[in-house]
Amino acid sequence: MAISAPVILLPSGGVSYTTDTRIQTLSGTTSSNTNQIRVNNSLSGVSYTPGDTDWAWAGSLENGLNII
Repeated sequence: MAISAPVILLPSGGVSYTTDTRIQTLSGTTSSNTNQIRVNNSLSGVSYTPGDTDWAWAGSLENGLNII
């Protein structure tokens, strides 16, 4: 079964998001069967409780591609 990526609603409204601002706050939704949300393979800065559908992350993005 393929893993679905979480949807980023803030600040992009669910569309692709590009920024050159390093410090960010992101939030969105995911399926209720998601175990964890990671940003750049880290749980640091992530607010998410397994079973919920809402998540948030605050921190500094790395230069280049960032994976959620």
